[in-house]
Amino acid sequence: MSSARTALAVAVVAIGVTFAGSPAQSRTAEPAGRCASGAIQAVIAGRQQCLRWGLACRARLNPAYHRYLFTCSGGYLAYWWSGLIRRPLHIPTLAIGSACPATEADGTLGERGNLDATTAAAFGPGPAYPTLFSEGGHAALHYLPGWGYEGWGGTKVLWTVPRYHGPYIVRGRQLDGPNQLRFDQGPNWSNKLHDELRLVGSYTRLNPAATYLHASGCYAYQVDGRGFSYLIVFEASAPSSG
Repeated sequence: MSSARTALAVAVVAIGVTFAGSPAQSRTAEPAGRCASGAIQAVIAGRQQCLRWGLACRARLNPAYHRYLFTCSGGYLAYWWSGLIRRPLHIPTLAIGSACPATEADGTLGERGNLDATTAAAFGPGPAYPTLFSEGGHAALHYLPGWGYEGWGGTKVLWTVPRYHGPYIVRGRQLDGPNQLRFDQGPNWSNKLHDELRLVGSYTRLNPAATYLHASGCYAYQVDGRGFSYLIVFEASAPSSG
C-alpha cells in the first residue's frame, strides 16, 4: 500500500499560456527586499521586484511575469489562470477492484493555519487543504446521488490555503474507473459544472466549494499553484440504499 501511495507523488510541472483580466489598481511594481504581505518576490528583466495583483506592468515582460503566475493585461497585473489550466493532469490509473491508496491524514487544519475547522484532519502536503473526512486515518468523501446539477451527485468540500499567496486550481478524476470530478464555488454559486476550482490565497478561513461526481470509487484531486503540483487521493462513497 505504501508503495502505491509513493507512486502517486507528483513533481512540479511547467506552465503554459495567458489569461486576460483588467485590475483597477495603478501602483507600479515595488523594489524587492521589503515586499508587503501578499506580494511575491520576483526577478523581472534582471531586477528584483515585488509583484501582486493590480500593479502596473509592461506586456512585453509577460514571459517573466508568467513564471510567477501573473500576466500583464490592460497595463495591470492579473492572475495567469491559463498557465495553471494548461498543466497536464498526473493522476494515475488503478485496476478496478484495487485497494484505494487514499492519502493519510497529517495533523490538523489548525496546525496548518486555518481558523475555522482547527480540529479537522489535514490531507496532502499543502499549501491547500480540503475538508475531507478521515476514515481509519485516510481521506474519504461522502456524497449524495443527485445532489448536484444535471443529475450529478456531490457534496460540499471546502478549501483553505492559509500560507500561500497567489492563485491555485483544483481538478480531478477517478483512478479506478472512467469518471470525472466537477466543481462549483461559493458564495456566489454559478449553478453550473466546472472543470476546475479557481482559488486565491492566502485565506485562513474556508472557501465555500462543492465537488460533483457520478459514482463511488477511488479519486484524486490535483492541486496546482506557483511552485507545486500534488495529489490528494480519497475514497468516495454514497449512502447505502439498504
